[in-house]
Formats: sequence, C-alpha cells, structure tokens
Amino acid sequence: AIIRRIPSLRLSDSHTLEMCAGPNCGKAAALAAFAEKACAGKAVNLKFVGCMRLCGKGPNLRFDGQLHHRADEALIKSLIEKR
Repeated sequence: AIIRRIPSLRLSDSHTLEMCAGPNCGKAAALAAFAEKACAGKAVNLKFVGCMRLCGKGPNLRFDGQLHHRADEALIKSLIEKR
C-alpha cells in the first residue's frame, strides 16, 4: 500500500497498468488492444481486472496504483513513455 502511494519507493523498474474489464469499460476493446501493443517490450505489466465500480467515469485504468478516468490512447501512451 505504501508503494502505491509513493511509487518512487519501487525497487524494480517494472510498472503495472491495470485496465478495468467490467461490463462498461470492457466494451472499449480497441483501447485494450492499443494498451497491449503499447506495453509490448516495455517494463510494464498489463493486467485486466474486474469492475472498478466507477462506470460513469470510464474507461478506467490504474497505473502504479494511481487511478485514471476517461482513459484514451493518448493517456496510456503518456503514462508508459514518461516512466
């Protein structure tokens, strides 16, 4: 929980991108496909998780414990490239 709040304490160079795969966010199949391609070959672990219960603000994702709403390709690209 502490590393989620202070990501700079992370010992490894890998990051975690968790994408909501709930009934509403999961409909963004093109965004999930983009995330898979963007994470390929990078130090980013991509996970698809259950509903994050924020359907009205979706698609939702969590990058290193920080929640992001209304995700799009530009957001994913910026998160991955700045790490």
